[in-house]
Amino acid sequence: MRWTAFLSNHREAIAAMDFFTVPTLTFGVLYCFFVIAHDRQCILHCNVTKHPTTPGSFSNCARHSLMIGAQLPDL
Repeated sequence: MRWTAFLSNHREAIAAMDFFTVPTLTFGVLYCFFVIAHDRQCILHCNVTKHPTTPGSFSNCARHSLMIGAQLPDL
């Protein structure tokens, strides 16, 4: 099976996650977390913080990704 065929056959069960930084105008840094659904091409979750080392920051990302996984349909 080719990669494009795989993506088109399973796109309703695929979500992409990204954690990245964004520089601000005041030379600060914002940390962003996005989860995007491939079938609807919409943002399922978005979170932005100035302090990613705050207790709970990464656990919140993990909890939301697990909740999103529960919402995706079974094949």
